[in-house]
Amino acid sequence: ADPNVGNGEPLRRALAGGSIETIMVLIEHPDVFIDSSFLEASILSKKEVVVKLMLEDERIDPKFAPKALEDAALYCERHPNILSMLLKDGRIDPNSTQVLDLVIASRRLKSLKLLLEDQRLRSSISSCFERAIESQDKDLILAFMESPHLELTENTADLACKRLC
Repeated sequence: ADPNVGNGEPLRRALAGGSIETIMVLIEHPDVFIDSSFLEASILSKKEVVVKLMLEDERIDPKFAPKALEDAALYCERHPNILSMLLKDGRIDPNSTQVLDLVIASRRLKSLKLLLEDQRLRSSISSCFERAIESQDKDLILAFMESPHLELTENTADLACKRLC
């Protein structure tokens, strides 16, 4: 049987279902085509072992899985280890204002804290901090203020204090 039928549908289904045995058979098949989209599919399974398998596969480069970080950030409240695994892997850049904005808009505090803890985060996150201030969510504002990556301006500090007081 062709493991690539339907754009890799057999592997995508195995990833979604979390069937480790089936995943192993498929990824070890000599004719299987695997690309970074399968990392995104593994994250949707919400199973750490499945994500780990895909991160360990040399055919997958997380840099080319643009939704991987977004999806992991959304699922982080219940599955924080998945986002932690992606960040620890080091091949995904945490400096996506799009991901930070998504986390702020959906009020994902655990995700925000994990992203802000990443040492690779650049100090150019002040625009995202301003959006956190606009959200009026005190926990999000405090998470930013506790981050060593945030360069507070007098204006943003004043705005934050007004929201927190």
